[in-house]
Amino acid sequence: LLHPQVLHGAHDLLAAPSYGMETARLLRAPFVALNGGHYIVRECAPEVCMHLAAIISSVRSGGR
Repeated sequence: LLHPQVLHGAHDLLAAPSYGMETARLLRAPFVALNGGHYIVRECAPEVCMHLAAIISSVRSGGR
């Protein structure tokens, strides 16, 4: 079972963090604010990779 997370740039001027918070609420998923703007994949690459690796690891271990 996949456990989604909503990663969002804390300083995003195009999509306000409140939109990410609302998305997380609707998905019943954790909201993770990263120290970046709109393009967190580039701005916060190590942190984004860490979160993706944790999700992949969780899926591989059966969601534990």
